[in-house]
Order: sequence, then structure tokens, then C-alpha cells
Amino acid sequence: MAEMKKQFLPVLLVHNTHGVHGELKCSLLCDDVSAIKNVKTVYTAENGAEAFSVRSLRGAKPFFLLSLVSIDTLQKAEPLKAKMLYAKRDDIQIPAGSYFISDLIGLPVTDAKTKETYGTLTEILDNPANQIYRIQTKHGVVLFPVVREFIDHIDPNVGIFIKPIPGFFEKDDTSCDLT
Repeated sequence: MAEMKKQFLPVLLVHNTHGVHGELKCSLLCDDVSAIKNVKTVYTAENGAEAFSVRSLRGAKPFFLLSLVSIDTLQKAEPLKAKMLYAKRDDIQIPAGSYFISDLIGLPVTDAKTKETYGTLTEILDNPANQIYRIQTKHGVVLFPVVREFIDHIDPNVGIFIKPIPGFFEKDDTSCDLT
């Protein structure tokens, strides 16, 4: 089972400063900017240690310009370069049926039909076609495609229930061990 849910989640990565008025050039760490459109405060640590009020966030992928209320000069913006910015979980809006990756890591991956648990989700990889689950099994690592046809349902409090094709998780002498 996954550990306790994190209160602060990474939402932006600061790449550089922009202009002389303290704007920050950032990339988005969530699927869509609409998830953080109502975020009023960002933090420089995942424990909420240093808070900054958001003045505005504008732009389009891959980069956004973030303006913070107390950062109004280039000199004040410089220390934030290369920093990860966090938001409170409750301030981030995700659509129904979507989940925070941090809530899924560590969950058991179980066959929805047979109820056999194959292993534990250790990572979610981004791929142009679809995401890929990295599952640690007793035989090694399995990379499992996240496509509608193979995912039965997800319960972030219980686990990930899948519909694998026959033989996908069987270990034999011809299989490739990725560990």
C-alpha cells in the first residue's frame, strides 16, 4: 500500500529568470496548466517552508512565465533559478478519474480477473504514445503499457487492477530481465 499522501506536490520547475521585473521562466510538472490555475501560493520546499504568493502565470507549453508578488526585481528572482516549486495538494485541481503519481507509486498491481498480485508500481514513465508502468515483480522489472484496454480500474487506497494479455507476466527462459 502507498505511504501517506504528500501535502505538497511539485507543480513547476524554474529554469531561468525573464526580464528585469522578476518573472520566472518555468516548465509545468503536471499534465495541464488548468490543474494549477487556482493556486495562489507556491513553495520552494515540499514541506512548505518558504511561501510565495502568485501574481500571475501565463504562457503555453513548454514554458510559462510566473510572477510572484514579493519578487519584483531580477536580483530577487535569481535565487529561485533551478528550484522546484510546490503547491498544496488541496489547491491542485485534477479531473475525476485522474490521480497524483505520488499516490500511485508503491501500490500493488493486481490482475482484475484472477486477483493475482504481480508486483508493486515503482515508477510511471512518460512515452509519446502512452505512459508506462514500471512494476517490480518477484522475477524482476516489467514495463506495462498504460492503455485503456489493459487497465481495469485504479483505487488509490487499494491498488491498480489490470487486464494483462496472457503470458505478459510469466517468467520463462526466453524472457528479458530488465534488472
